[in-house]
Amino acid sequence: MARFWKTQPNLIESDEGSIRIRGRAGLDVDYHGEVVRVSSEMLAPPMKIALFTRGQDAVPSERGEEILEFVIAGLEFAGYTVERD
Repeated sequence: MARFWKTQPNLIESDEGSIRIRGRAGLDVDYHGEVVRVSSEMLAPPMKIALFTRGQDAVPSERGEEILEFVIAGLEFAGYTVERD
C-alpha cells in the first residue's frame, strides 16, 4: 500500500509516484516511472472527481488497473470522493 503526502496544491505524492490534478479535467500520473494521463472531471459538490476509464479514455498501459487503484487511493487520501465509470 502506498504512503501519500501533499507538498503543494494539486499534487499528491507517494513513494510509488505522483498524481497532478490538471485543473477541472485530467490527471497526470507518474506510477513507478510510467507517466500516463487519466481522463477526469471535477464535480459538484467540491472535492468530488469522476474518472473516465473506458474506451478511448482507458489508461494507455498494461498496468492500467493497477494505476487506477493507485490514483483512487491517492485522491481519497487527499479528501476527494471518487466516481469511476
